[in-house]
Amino acid sequence: MKNAVLEKLKKMPPLLVASLDGDDLPFLLEQAKSERADMVEIRMDLWGTFFREDMIDKMARFKQKIGIPMLVSFRGGHPFPEWWLPMHWRALSYADLIDVEWNKKYPWREINRQCKKFNLGLLISHHDYEKTLNDKLLIRLARLARA
Repeated sequence: MKNAVLEKLKKMPPLLVASLDGDDLPFLLEQAKSERADMVEIRMDLWGTFFREDMIDKMARFKQKIGIPMLVSFRGGHPFPEWWLPMHWRALSYADLIDVEWNKKYPWREINRQCKKFNLGLLISHHDYEKTLNDKLLIRLARLARA
């Protein structure tokens, strides 16, 4: 089955993504909707402790409440912390895309397998906050990530 959000990304101009990273989640959700965001981003590095308990129920309620595609991002450190369990992959099935920061040491085969199993689009990102990489390095990173 094709991921509908990935198919949409291939055909549309860039989408507006609202990153929900404040303390007042209901307000942030409403703001994202009122400002016509195309997608919301849940940052697991910021919201992980909130989701730890009853993650499947919370993700299901989020999906129902927001009514627009959901991107779940993993930033910094290992993409799946010590508390991560197989049931958390089931919780991610309510998302449309996940974004995992590139690191060659991550278990990419397992991440890819789980994404396919739960029909999640996988974005692999890279962040360098000190400089913009030259073309050769960007292409090398893209090839490594694609492999």
